[in-house]
Amino acid sequence: MKTAMRLTGTALASLALLAGTAGTGQAAGDNMTIRNANSGRCLSVPAASTGFAYLNQFHCGIYVDQVWKRVYAGDSGGKAWYKIVNVNSGLCLSVDAASQDDWALITQYPCGAPLYPDQYWRFEDYDARTGGDHIRNRNSNKCLAIADGSTAEAASAIQYSCGSWNDHYWKAVPQ
Repeated sequence: MKTAMRLTGTALASLALLAGTAGTGQAAGDNMTIRNANSGRCLSVPAASTGFAYLNQFHCGIYVDQVWKRVYAGDSGGKAWYKIVNVNSGLCLSVDAASQDDWALITQYPCGAPLYPDQYWRFEDYDARTGGDHIRNRNSNKCLAIADGSTAEAASAIQYSCGSWNDHYWKAVPQ
């Protein structure tokens, strides 16, 4: 899974870039669910796993695996970056194997600082049409999305080149 890719030049460059702007580590906000603007379903950890898992969307409810927290992780290029931590597992929103490819699966993985550049995200490009934001990954510059723009229960969360498709927009709903 996440092996030698973690020690690439990209990771080391991220370390150097973030070292001077590590921030305070304070929470950016209260607990939230992350709701897909296309399907209305929430970003979920299957079976409320507390270990490595591939993420999907599931109907929103009172499920511990759907509760997330943004944790400030520093600034780069004048933009704030966050780790998105699942409150149930304590694991971070990640891109499988730190991939920079479209269609790479989204996972939860133990939080690593700052050698895991695929664990840094920012909410940006608010879209009034959907009421959501892109959630952009720092390592790949791609956005959190749902495979094939699906509205189906348990459809896979992926990263994809950011676009105006509704499944690329997400709403952070306070809990």
